[in-house]
Amino acid sequence: MKKPLLLICSLLCCASAFAEALSAGFYTAPVVFEFLPEYSYNKSWGSMANFDLKSTLPIGRFFEFQSGIQLSTANVYTVNIVARPRIPLKTGEIFFEVEPYFRAIVRNRTYDAAVAVCAGYRFDYLSFQFGWFGRWMIPFDGGGVNQELTNIIYRVEVFCRPQYTNWNLSFCVSNIDDFQLERWQQPLFMINGRYDINGFLRVSAGVEIKPTGMFHEAASFYGATARVGVGFLLGQ
Repeated sequence: MKKPLLLICSLLCCASAFAEALSAGFYTAPVVFEFLPEYSYNKSWGSMANFDLKSTLPIGRFFEFQSGIQLSTANVYTVNIVARPRIPLKTGEIFFEVEPYFRAIVRNRTYDAAVAVCAGYRFDYLSFQFGWFGRWMIPFDGGGVNQELTNIIYRVEVFCRPQYTNWNLSFCVSNIDDFQLERWQQPLFMINGRYDINGFLRVSAGVEIKPTGMFHEAASFYGATARVGVGFLLGQ
């Protein structure tokens, strides 16, 4: 009898904490919807245009939800979701991420599915995270499945201004971005900028360089991406 009562009390405490988070203000950060066209090139697929649709939904101070869809003229289609619990601290916050990821590489008749889990810390001028992801590559015809279960995630991003200001510029080194999870030996180098106009409209731009062989002492250029787009901020 004691165990069910303990479970009920625990659930009530969790519900109370969640309600308190919501009452603390649903719009502690703005809800953001973005559309970002891209030009991209790599040595495998050549030149392509990508169209990114992204959203960010903060829920109180303790949780954030992100989703994205990328449509590519290379006949590749990607969907990702990020659930991000947050623990505010006196300076900055600790956060955790769980990300299911799915890509249909129609041109090669292959599915690419992955799940990533990581933890990180961020404050005004710096964000870093570290974790793991597993990947499964599945042919359309249902043949043999290739899997990679020992991949690691890392991301370090430095900002020139506090992150809550209306404009910012950042430099990032990582093996992941919004629509790809790469092996740890293949870092991406990114420069991103944004400007929020009147608390409602956001203009974003970014450049991403992808070398190959980076940690095998034979680094060479593999691909690059440039993007620019607009977003809408709600509840700012």
